[in-house]
Amino acid sequence: MPDGAESWTVLDDAGDVVVPVEAFLAHLQALERSPTTARAYATSLKLWSEFLGLADVAWDEAKAEHVSRFVAWLRAPAPHVARPPP
Repeated sequence: MPDGAESWTVLDDAGDVVVPVEAFLAHLQALERSPTTARAYATSLKLWSEFLGLADVAWDEAKAEHVSRFVAWLRAPAPHVARPPP
């Protein structure tokens, strides 16, 4: 930022700004929230955006069931991570 403040932006897979996230992050900046807080929100909302894209669900169509599936998705190991035998 011109004043030296840190700023965060979330991009989708095409490199475009995720508009709802950008609006929220701008709101946090207007409230003069900590850059660390903004970074934490940006990281979490990037994951939420990624999940919604994989689930083919629009931001404004997400429901409680999607939040539950998102939490399960976060807890699941990445596909390339080897799991020990039971």
